[in-house]
Amino acid sequence: MKSEYQPHIDILRALAVLLVIFNHLDFTLFSGGFIGVDVFFVISGYLITKNIVSEKRTSGTFSFKKFYQRRVLRLAPAFFTVLLTCSIAFSLILTQEEWTQYLKTVASTVTLSSNIYYTNLLNDYFSISGKSTPLLHIWSLSLEEQFYLIWPLFLLGIIKFSKNIKIFSLIVIISLSLITSHLLIQSNPVAAYYLLPSRVFEFAIGAALVFLPSTRLNKNKSILLGLFSILIIIISSFFIHSQMLFPSYTALVPCLAAALFISSGQYFTGLLTKWLEYIGKISYPMYLWHWPIIVYFNQQSIKLDFITKNLILILALILSIFSYEVIEKSIKLSSKKIKTPIQLFFILPALLTLLFSMSWLVFFKETGQNDFDNQHNDIKCIDLPKHPVDECFLGNKHIEKVSVLLVGDSHANAQSGFIHQLLMDTNLKGYEITNSSTAFLAGVNRFSQNSRTQTTQYIADFHTKNADIVNLIKSNSFKYVVMGGYFPHNWERHIYSKTLQPVKDQSKAMFIAGLNNAIQIIETSGAIPVLINDNPILRDVDINCHLRTTFSACYFERSKHWNDFQEWQQLLNRIQAVHPNLIVIDFNDVVCDAKYCYSALNQTILYRDNQHLTYAGSRQIALEYLKRYSNPLQ
Repeated sequence: MKSEYQPHIDILRALAVLLVIFNHLDFTLFSGGFIGVDVFFVISGYLITKNIVSEKRTSGTFSFKKFYQRRVLRLAPAFFTVLLTCSIAFSLILTQEEWTQYLKTVASTVTLSSNIYYTNLLNDYFSISGKSTPLLHIWSLSLEEQFYLIWPLFLLGIIKFSKNIKIFSLIVIISLSLITSHLLIQSNPVAAYYLLPSRVFEFAIGAALVFLPSTRLNKNKSILLGLFSILIIIISSFFIHSQMLFPSYTALVPCLAAALFISSGQYFTGLLTKWLEYIGKISYPMYLWHWPIIVYFNQQSIKLDFITKNLILILALILSIFSYEVIEKSIKLSSKKIKTPIQLFFILPALLTLLFSMSWLVFFKETGQNDFDNQHNDIKCIDLPKHPVDECFLGNKHIEKVSVLLVGDSHANAQSGFIHQLLMDTNLKGYEITNSSTAFLAGVNRFSQNSRTQTTQYIADFHTKNADIVNLIKSNSFKYVVMGGYFPHNWERHIYSKTLQPVKDQSKAMFIAGLNNAIQIIETSGAIPVLINDNPILRDVDINCHLRTTFSACYFERSKHWNDFQEWQQLLNRIQAVHPNLIVIDFNDVVCDAKYCYSALNQTILYRDNQHLTYAGSRQIALEYLKRYSNPLQ
């Protein structure tokens, strides 16, 4: 059934898609631009409900078959155009491992379950891993389709009742979903973000507009309320951010503003808004196209500066216009002649896309990927229940005396190749004892806190593991005790001497005390304390950059490293003043030049992820370090 065109809704669509795109392009002003998705949900709830109710009132019946046929004709053409294009484009640059992961996302996408898949795959929608997933944004379409499966049943169940009963039913749905969203976000923020039960209230807010009494406004009031609604949505995108509890009650602001605009913005049209109306018409393909383009640029290590961001906008616009004007309109014109649109436009392209994606695995050949995997998987000596273990000896393993002990967290483990090479140079033997997220800090406990939910959890074995290391240091005559770790950010991990509510400044003080205690214990034992300054965090560089382009293209600005480590460096200077015997090893001038830091050295990949060095990479750093400087472990 053809619905009446409402141009002001296209204006709202335009605003929603632009907010999402600006957010994904990391325009800092639009930190909450992801609320554009919530606006889309309100629009969908309103239009779907309006169409179903209108069809029921007009014809006296409702056809599920025709309803889903219309959904397929509306959504499938652009959807599969983008999906097939993505599969072809990314097949040219993804590694075999990445393609296998991509195939899983394709399967979840065509089965309309990607939101469920990503709930289990990602720790956070805004996470780094999410930024390398070409089809991540499709989660919202999966959620919408799931809504389309259940909503007609609900509407047909209440449509025979009075208007008051309908409104009351929707209020109940909104309330239950909102409470679910708020409760779920306390325990599982990712599930709250992705899954339908915590999002139904957004659709239902739009649906409620269909049953609420309509108010005829004059043009001036319509424009005034329209401007007010738009302003609220835009301001919300400025102040809402990824660390807030969302959707929960926070989402009510943009959702209610969107509902207000739908109900009162009928006259919010004119010559000045025609271009917005057109963007609204192509908002769906724009939403589909923009994210894969961003991911493609990222994986090609193309820096997203102002010019590049505008180029992405132009590309997304061009592809969206093509999708809308050529593909969607052509299919719309021929749709009346097509008797089986679901089979032709959904089932068939879904099968073809899956077939292409699976068959592509056959064409992958063994390349340098295996070498890369071998380099970045050498993490044998972390979190071991028993010691000693042969693989954990460093340096000259053939001599009896263990002179050096390497302790710390996963970053220390990643630096073991560096220490091994220094010990080989000085003919010393060492041993590694490292534990995940356990920097060597004496006399303190650790708590973790979810940044969104503020839930605090005690890490029971943090103190125990460090106490064991203290005893080991006291009972052995080591020449050096080397401390490695994620030091620049450890105080953000909530380090405390006793149970307290996590406060960063208190954590920082406890961290300093714990590090001073650790150094003092090492000095008292007769050993020389050594601290490895942490490597730069890999910024704006895809981890597989070297497999897609030249080694020289895989770099990021050193200033970003300095900004990240500046406070830690100041603290380290103060600690050295208190402990003049402390040896600090800083190899960052090997990894970085005056302007840039690199993710490879002498054709050797340095990183296995955005934080941790490969074993081969850390050894390569040591070899270059020894060429430039004297060995600190004499």
